Amino acid sequence: MAHGLGFFDLLAFVTFSINALSYAMRDIKWLRIITIIAMLGDLVVYYNIRPGSPLWVQFGMSALIIVINTYQLYMLWREKQASHFPGDTGWLYEHVFALLSPGEFKRVLKLGRWSQLQEGEYVLHKGGVVDEVGFVIEGRLDATWGDTVLNTVTPGGLVGEISYLTGKHASADVSAGTDTRLFVLTHGVLDKIKLERPDLHTKLMYVLGREVAQKLANSNHLVTASRF
Repeated sequence: MAHGLGFFDLLAFVTFSINALSYAMRDIKWLRIITIIAMLGDLVVYYNIRPGSPLWVQFGMSALIIVINTYQLYMLWREKQASHFPGDTGWLYEHVFALLSPGEFKRVLKLGRWSQLQEGEYVLHKGGVVDEVGFVIEGRLDATWGDTVLNTVTPGGLVGEISYLTGKHASADVSAGTDTRLFVLTHGVLDKIKLERPDLHTKLMYVLGREVAQKLANSNHLVTASRF
């Protein structure tokens, strides 16, 4: 049957196949690049497949898709350009959010806020509703159960991430062991990022999951040590 197809019919089949391939790409950059390649082929097809009467609607839509994806590639390129972040912002990027591109980090900064805690001030109360994730920049947070210190959160560590991941209330009291500075993202902001930028949300979930894994490892170490 293929031998009965004209050149532009075959080209249309190839461009459709390339476009379908783009959806198998996990990297958004390559998805857009392959889509642009497929749409360039479609421009040739829609202009020539009907001699003297190009398919202008299809031609225009393919051109629009090329423009959109080219713009998005440019934005991705801008986000990946190196940036210098001063002070606490630079420390936060280097020690917590290094997985993000500079552009992604700037987006997160705009959506979050800075918080200063005095020594002894509580962040969470056991059984209470948790609606924020805090990233410790300076100082120390102590997670306690009664008089027992369960965990200490030092610079680079997080508080409130388990509640975001599980939807459960605080499992311990958390207070500032010293004057402490935090960068805070509300659960609402994280949910907004999930809807608008799933790729960025996936990276943030890796940051949160890494902290949970570290806390579990520390807990297992304490339990093992207590047996001996």
